[in-house]
Amino acid sequence: MGEVLVFMHYGKEFRIQRRMVQQYFAKDKAKERQPIQLREARALAQSLLATPDRHKELMLRFSTAIVIEITFGHRIIADDDPYLKLADEFARSSTQTGPPGGTAVDLFPFSMVLYPEVQAMAQKELDTVVGTERLPEFHDRELLPYLGCLLLETLR
Repeated sequence: MGEVLVFMHYGKEFRIQRRMVQQYFAKDKAKERQPIQLREARALAQSLLATPDRHKELMLRFSTAIVIEITFGHRIIADDDPYLKLADEFARSSTQTGPPGGTAVDLFPFSMVLYPEVQAMAQKELDTVVGTERLPEFHDRELLPYLGCLLLETLR
């Protein structure tokens, strides 16, 4: 597998590679992956509280840790993990291809700054459902319709 899937030309090899990766991210498998996502989300929250100035690095570690563990079964536990270094190199090269604000991760916080009344409503819903003693979990999702719609609108 010499090429990275996202940079492959569409064809037979691309379809084979995509099918292999998709089996790990299929909707029916999502529930099985929730413990990994929750563990990494908690680790991210703790790390952000401890070192908020490292937010970009920590977000990359968060997403990379989930994808690598689901796809390859490898758990990233150290900052010098080779998979993490590879993801960092990839992120650096791919972020140089477009302006800031080109992804939902960039747009959501910006949207909240522009629409503080919307942020207040989302925060109220989150506080009512989750409270202040824990992070939201997957089972909370159906109880957070406003926040869910807000995220979908941001992605649109």
